[in-house]
Amino acid sequence: MLSVKNLKTNIEKINDSIEPFKLKTEQMIKDSDRVFIIPHKRADIDAIASSIGMSIICDKLKKENHIVVGDIIDELYHGVQEIIEEVKDEHSIIGLEEYEKMRTKDSLNILCDVSNPQIIYPEGLDVNKLAIIDHHCKKDEWFKGAISYVDKNASSASEIVSILLSSYNIDISPKIANMLYAGIRLDTNKLSSDKLSPTTMLVSYDLFNKGATNPISDSYTLDDFNQKMRIEEITKGTEFLAIVVAIAKGNEKNTYTREELATAADSILKSKKTIDKKIDAVFSVGKLEDGTIQVSARGSDTFHIKDIVEQLGGGSDEIRGASNLTNTTIEETIGKIKQIVHPFKVNNSTN
Repeated sequence: MLSVKNLKTNIEKINDSIEPFKLKTEQMIKDSDRVFIIPHKRADIDAIASSIGMSIICDKLKKENHIVVGDIIDELYHGVQEIIEEVKDEHSIIGLEEYEKMRTKDSLNILCDVSNPQIIYPEGLDVNKLAIIDHHCKKDEWFKGAISYVDKNASSASEIVSILLSSYNIDISPKIANMLYAGIRLDTNKLSSDKLSPTTMLVSYDLFNKGATNPISDSYTLDDFNQKMRIEEITKGTEFLAIVVAIAKGNEKNTYTREELATAADSILKSKKTIDKKIDAVFSVGKLEDGTIQVSARGSDTFHIKDIVEQLGGGSDEIRGASNLTNTTIEETIGKIKQIVHPFKVNNSTN
């Protein structure tokens, strides 16, 4: 059985590529007047947990820092609300108005779980004062010049930040370990998705040694009855195309969260009907509360979705991705997906 000491050695060996990012970001933190840590719009558990982890690192470096949540907190996913309530006395969580008043030309912005400018609230960020932590494919044209660590093989931003915390020998509390573990559990469908690696399992083991447990971590991610019904509403509208793709659509009259659409896509891809029909990719489409259309995409080893999602203006690796579209409808978005998917049916499918 691995000891904690050997575990840290293995994590550092597997992720030695993170060291240059760590050193550069540490220097930027020290050189700044203060640090703002920014999760994506409608922050999910991975985004908020990784942001808290980065706040702890800034505390270790004795630098003033603030987590910027641009949404109304009461409208966020209930697990995120619980986490914010639990840490608000230990970590500064501010809104956009406070952020705009406090930031200066010497402030550092750290983005967590996002590398797409379409899904962050602050605008006009200086790439020379920007660090990015993400596990989705990056958009080079946007943050060229920024310090970034974007690992598409990582399960989550929480996994990456957990490794950074370990590299600083920070003894996190069981409460924080549970939050980070919840971020990993959420983004891997409770460690059951295809996007698992030895690093993910090692990091999970390390968090267990620090007090994380399945029951407590899952308490942040448990879907309430209404959310389950909404996810079922999305999956019920699934259209199985003649090729290897399924498209699920939400009700035009209802709004959904990113988490619900992502969960629906995961659920459809693992369903018996999908397996029987040899469907290799799923696109879940629904309207968010801000009126934009969200696409959550899932691919497979035989059908890569990266190019398709990027043509929709989003970010993706070969297996998981998402895009957010404005000034359109669910039906128009589905039509666009079909147009983009069609040329891929010969080159990207084994059927």
